Amino acid sequence: MPGTNVTIVATFKPATYTITVAPTEHGTVSAPATAAYGTEVNVTVGNARL
Repeated sequence: MPGTNVTIVATFKPATYTITVAPTEHGTVSAPATAAYGTEVNVTVGNARL
């Protein structure tokens, strides 16, 4: 062990996740391509005019 106090600093980055939206025949869905862990994600949904 060292003879004096030691300071250690760690920096963490949040994990980033990929968001995949499946195509649909009856409307549209859109979302951001990625989001960091803990981030609120807005998903937009629109229905097709029949």
